[in-house]
Amino acid sequence: MSHNTTPEVSSSFNIAKIFSILSVILAHSRINDDSYYSAIAERIGCLGVVTFFFISGFFFNISKYGTGKFFKKKITSVIIPWAFLGSITFVISDHPKNFISWFNWVIGNGTYLYYLTVLIFSYGVFAFFNKKIFAYVFIFLNIISLFITSQGYLQYINLHEINNYLNPFNWIGFFSLGYIIKDKFTDVLHFLNKYAIYVLITYVIFLLFSVRLEDEYGYFSKFALVNEVMGMLLIFSISTFKFFNRVNFLRIADFTFTIYLTHFLVFPLRRFLIQNYWSQFLNPIIYMLACLLLIWIGREVAKRINLLKLYNTLLGIR
Repeated sequence: MSHNTTPEVSSSFNIAKIFSILSVILAHSRINDDSYYSAIAERIGCLGVVTFFFISGFFFNISKYGTGKFFKKKITSVIIPWAFLGSITFVISDHPKNFISWFNWVIGNGTYLYYLTVLIFSYGVFAFFNKKIFAYVFIFLNIISLFITSQGYLQYINLHEINNYLNPFNWIGFFSLGYIIKDKFTDVLHFLNKYAIYVLITYVIFLLFSVRLEDEYGYFSKFALVNEVMGMLLIFSISTFKFFNRVNFLRIADFTFTIYLTHFLVFPLRRFLIQNYWSQFLNPIIYMLACLLLIWIGREVAKRINLLKLYNTLLGIR
């Protein structure tokens, strides 16, 4: 945790991480059709990734370790579990089994793992441009990039069809925002807690009407930036509620990175679940709990055979 993080802020971030991973799971498990409910689910499913980028920017503190030690730490905490679990999901996928296909899968060129590629890029950029003035520039570039992308001008970068998800300037502004606001975030949380009901009402009204006004609802739609900023504010508003500040609930936050890497492995459970417009909003909770159960079973086995440290490294448990 950051040196300037109070227990209050720490708890809020942990709660926000839990709701963010549920958003990510919803994005990948929702009913994908042209219905009004699916559109709402897609909008809500866009909130998790940008919130994770914000959190990563908030806790970015390369001066604490030094550049070399920082990236050495990321090899253990991010790259190893990314490569290991990414390869496992690739093996069970229906993608062609060759090196190029594997490489595209792991870097997220057409898969959910794009987040980690952009995250490492953001770390690299901020390792050299870690002044707030550059963060403001990146936010501006992010806004411009999303506008251009939403107009369809950057649907595909003409380089072996690398898609919009791998365009770092569609995301780095959220990382930058977390980096900029870290010294004032306690005040922001107090504000969001005080006006939480208004944040909720405003977002719900926006959500209900915005899906009526356009045909695209994802990360690169015309209302995407508004949706993601307002939705992220809502997540942090909810994160201030004392109801969620419970020890057993907060422990889930320790495993959100692993859940992100493994949640596709539990999707076969969908055949046993009710699949309709309403259940799609509840099923992510079941998928998350299934991931936690698998992680817990694996840890117990690893303990018994004295491989817990290796297990935690391979699964990215921190």
